[in-house]
This record gives sequence, C-alpha cells and structure tokens, in this order.
Amino acid sequence: MQKTKGTLLFSASDLTNFLDCRHLTSLDLKNLESPLQKSEDDAQAKLIQEKGFQHEERYLDLLRRAGGRVADLKSETRDPDEAVRDTIDAMTQGFDIIYQACLRSDPFFGYADFLRRVERPSGLGSFGYEVMDTKLARSPRAKNIIQLCVYSQMIEKVQDASPRSMHLVLGDGTERNFRVAEFLHYYRQVQSRFLQHVNGKCEETRPEMCAHCAQCHWRDIC
Repeated sequence: MQKTKGTLLFSASDLTNFLDCRHLTSLDLKNLESPLQKSEDDAQAKLIQEKGFQHEERYLDLLRRAGGRVADLKSETRDPDEAVRDTIDAMTQGFDIIYQACLRSDPFFGYADFLRRVERPSGLGSFGYEVMDTKLARSPRAKNIIQLCVYSQMIEKVQDASPRSMHLVLGDGTERNFRVAEFLHYYRQVQSRFLQHVNGKCEETRPEMCAHCAQCHWRDIC
C-alpha cells in the first residue's frame, strides 16, 4: 500500500491481507498518514522469505535453460513508472518469459513473478501473456488465486484481452493451472469489499485474534 502523487495504490498482498484481517488494512491506511512502528521479522520468517527467493530463482534458471527469450526486469532501484514502461515494452516485443513484470491498473500496482507468452491473439498481435507465480507451499491456497487474479486483471489492461489461464509453481516444482473465468466472480466481490473499506464506506474495525496475527507486521501494537 502506497500513496503516489496523491493517489492510493494497492498491491495484491494488500487484497489478501484484507481477507485475513480487515483491521490490518485499517492499520495500513493509518500508517500512510502517520507512520506506525512495525514489528521485526523473526529468524523463521526471514528464513522462509529467503527460501521463497531461492525457489523463484531456481525456476528462473529452469526457464532460461529451456530456451526462448527471457526478459529479466528485476531491479531494486528502478523508478516504478519506468518499470511499468519496460514491462509493456517487453510484452510488445513478444519475449517468451518476462521476469518481475511491473504492472499497474489503478488502484492496483505490483510485480508479478513471471509472465509467460501464449500463442493466443490479443491486442499485442498473434500472442498474449498469462501470469505465473512461485510459492513454497505444496498446495495452492485461496489467497494465491486472488493474487493471480489481480495480475491477470492488470495484464488484460495492457493486451486488451483477458488471459485464459493463470499458473502457480509450487514448492515441489509442480505447476497448477487455473481458468481465470472460474474465479472472476469471487475476485470481483472481494475487490469490491476491499475498495469500499479503503474508501471509508465500511464500519470501523477493531483488533481481533486471527490466524494471521503471528506474521502480521502490526502484531506488537495491535
């Protein structure tokens, strides 16, 4: 969640956090106006994060060895607007794989692990793109599907055609595929509730214990 030039922008994680705990979203909004003290990640959380990065990099290496053109757009310092332009340029050029694709469709903004070219006509030409995300888990979770839906919606804006499928690469290396159309109705309901909340059209929240508490970055002040 960030405010850029007076505009609120949200990530796929902001949407899944809202599903876990509405009060977490409320605190995120307060933090934008008056910074709050975030909790430090413990050693286990840092280890899991590092293993997630390693899983992503192994899959990137696998894609490179498989052949095809790979656009590596990963950068720690690039301006977000420039990153979006670079992603659109890579999509227009028709790269087979785009790594760390930066996408924006207000009010959502974020980085997809991978975009994969598919030979299906779109506004780009005779081809289009679908999103692939890497997760350490051995089975897909509802929040993973919601994240894929966010990226699929943003891809649609660029290529003027809805992706047919979206994909998860799990911790054991297996790929799970999902039809975008099967999840759109639920996704739009979640998105609508989230936007009503962040626009102040829902009742005030309060702290409540939930399954997300142990990993929440506001756990020490909530």
